[in-house]
Amino acid sequence: MRDQTLGTWLQQQLRASGVDPRHLVFELPEELATSHLKETKELQALVRPLGFELAIENFGSGRSPAQLLRHVPVNYVKIDGSLMQGIAHDRSLQEQVKQLVQQAKTHGVTTIAERVEDANTMAVLWQLGVEFVQGYFVSSPEEVVISA
Repeated sequence: MRDQTLGTWLQQQLRASGVDPRHLVFELPEELATSHLKETKELQALVRPLGFELAIENFGSGRSPAQLLRHVPVNYVKIDGSLMQGIAHDRSLQEQVKQLVQQAKTHGVTTIAERVEDANTMAVLWQLGVEFVQGYFVSSPEEVVISA
């Protein structure tokens, strides 16, 4: 976030690779984005014109997620996985996630739930308005081998 040469480097990489930047998303933890708000806004202002998108992960783990959305226009929020643990049977967690989803929707931000591990959790999340889920219930992690 603090590297002043990032924009130039990204442009060079896009030209060299031919990759469509709309297929790449920069992801920042909510805590980092909040504690470095100025740099987060600068990063967003840098990557958006190039065609990249921005996501905030661990959304809802900080003190003021709504304030972050007011200051930094992001494309996605990944709702903190700790909120998924037991949500199927915990009304207070459901209400907390519902509020996060509403805050995101108010700003036109797509919601993703992290660490979804069972069908009951997924069903509750759909009812709360979460748009996408990720976790072991959907698919276990795959090993990716990159050869030189």
